[in-house]
Amino acid sequence: MIPFWIVRNGVALAPLPESLPIGDTKNPSLSSTAQPPCDSGFEESQPPPDTGGAVSASAQLAHGLVLLHSVSDVPAAISAENTRSEPLIGCDDTTPPWRQRGVARYDSFVTAPFPPPPTKLAGWALQLKHLRAAQTFIEACDMEGIAVLPVKGIVSGRTLYDDPADRPLTDVDMRVLPRDIARIAKLARRRGWPIAQRMRTYANMIVSVDGADVDVESHVGPRGMCSLRVATLLARAGRSHALGFECTWPDFTDHAVVLIVNAFKDKLVGAFEWAIRDLERIPRQEAYDPALLARRLRASGVGTIGWIVADWMVRVRNVAAWSLVRDAIGIEAPRPRYARRFSSTIERDAHTLAARVLGRMGSDAPSNRASALVWMALWRAEVVLSQLGSAPYRRGHSPPWDVRGS
Repeated sequence: MIPFWIVRNGVALAPLPESLPIGDTKNPSLSSTAQPPCDSGFEESQPPPDTGGAVSASAQLAHGLVLLHSVSDVPAAISAENTRSEPLIGCDDTTPPWRQRGVARYDSFVTAPFPPPPTKLAGWALQLKHLRAAQTFIEACDMEGIAVLPVKGIVSGRTLYDDPADRPLTDVDMRVLPRDIARIAKLARRRGWPIAQRMRTYANMIVSVDGADVDVESHVGPRGMCSLRVATLLARAGRSHALGFECTWPDFTDHAVVLIVNAFKDKLVGAFEWAIRDLERIPRQEAYDPALLARRLRASGVGTIGWIVADWMVRVRNVAAWSLVRDAIGIEAPRPRYARRFSSTIERDAHTLAARVLGRMGSDAPSNRASALVWMALWRAEVVLSQLGSAPYRRGHSPPWDVRGS
């Protein structure tokens, strides 16, 4: 088993690694005079040892993590507007919470109405919690013969960042073959994992494993948009111990395609800030091959999407290395008129119906564009039915129109 720890009612349980890069050890939350926010069994008579700035994992447990609550323990009254520690791209104080797409689920975790824990330690809390869920889920799927591929945040933290704790997580993203979605549902029921959401049209489900959301999908990006299949991802994947246990691991370039399509799906300006930071870090890696990435994007039918994202990263985020991908795709986007219209639309307002429709029409293949629009319409109908209580597959508390992955 990988090292992990659990926080319940303010008390940290289970072992931590022997040492952690936790940042500023002078944080008030590590002081022996800090008052725990709940009845946690914390003994003030045991002050942390003076280690000259190098605080051990045991000292962190005794004096720092007592102030750390799990997401579910944070009072529901804490709103997204009052707890946001870093504005998202495209969000401001007037942006409704439902458009911030779950930002409160992360930020209320690290900005509670009492002294916050060290940022690095909070990041490790999220990482280790989701690592445990990932291991439980992957090992259960392996026992059933279900091929599963981790993607997005849990992979990005280990391939794009020096320290995985610098990459926030809100869930664990997995990709499976389309035929295995029903098998995952049966597995969840046998294991007693609550199914928080299942969308038939989107061919995905969210299951709760060890207190963390596992978002299972059977396609890359919105359904119908991208020609890159999960079967192809699995065929080019390798094996790795990056998560602390052996599992299937995505090819670097294929995973870059997944991240590009995911950011485009959120119209770039509406994406989570950490999703954009993932894109900023891709060119810094040794495995970065702009010519290969451009070929993969074109082969996946998303050359225009790749060109738009690369151009935006150069113009807006000042990441010059993305120009190599953009220029490898072409002097102009494969669909230049669409690229200009999409860019101008999201700069005006990324939340309009026009922006949402354009966001589903980014594929280079006309058949994919038509398919993506049809699935978008069916998805909207499914959302309306679930609001009316006519969708028997909706379980739990997560409204399907308000849940997004990391």
